[in-house]
Amino acid sequence: MIDIHTHILPFIDDGSPDCEVSIKMLSSLCEQGVSKVVLTPHFYAYRTDVESFVCKREISVNKLLDELKKKPVDISLYLGAEVLYFDEVWTVDNLDELTIKGTKYIMVEMPFCRWTDSMIGKISRLTSKGYIPIIAHIDRYIKKQKNFSCFYRLAEQGALLQVNTASVLSFFSRLRLKTLFKKGVITLFGTDCHNMEGRAPLYEESMQYIKKMVSKEQYQYMIDRQNFVLKEAQRIY
Repeated sequence: MIDIHTHILPFIDDGSPDCEVSIKMLSSLCEQGVSKVVLTPHFYAYRTDVESFVCKREISVNKLLDELKKKPVDISLYLGAEVLYFDEVWTVDNLDELTIKGTKYIMVEMPFCRWTDSMIGKISRLTSKGYIPIIAHIDRYIKKQKNFSCFYRLAEQGALLQVNTASVLSFFSRLRLKTLFKKGVITLFGTDCHNMEGRAPLYEESMQYIKKMVSKEQYQYMIDRQNFVLKEAQRIY
């Protein structure tokens, strides 16, 4: 099983505050049957540039890897980022530094508002440059949109839609997501975990709900799709 969206790296964003919490988060995911984790710290273009972000991320990764030498966890780690949408995201020269390392998959956090045709068009610019956008936590945007058409359009353009696993633990959230699951536009899962308290990694229980929402064939397709995303990814641990 794969957790494709996490904030486990310490000292870098509003996620894990230190290595001790990071190890606890990884251990929890491992206990829930997760074998692969993508580390996706926030990247905000209005706060920093790509080079500075990558440098800060490397420092965080090295601290975590040092801690894992002392307290190993049986889990594989991959490196990426969660890129906050901005109008010229597709023009960034060193965009490869923000993808899941070794791939062309790039996680994008969309604005928390009703999306315009222009915004969706800018995401399609990424695909035209050879990147595959992963739209983060679509469950958090549904209430802001007029209908589901924006999600269908993104999927048609080649973007992959990720849902936060904890969202299906809510009855009303499951109702909102059910149609998107049935239509097959949701293909990726992530805990979007930030800590071990209010935003802990909730995976195993959530996946049991998801299994009930789709057919066996569709569930297996989603699992296979997750594995395909990481097929060429570079493992860092």
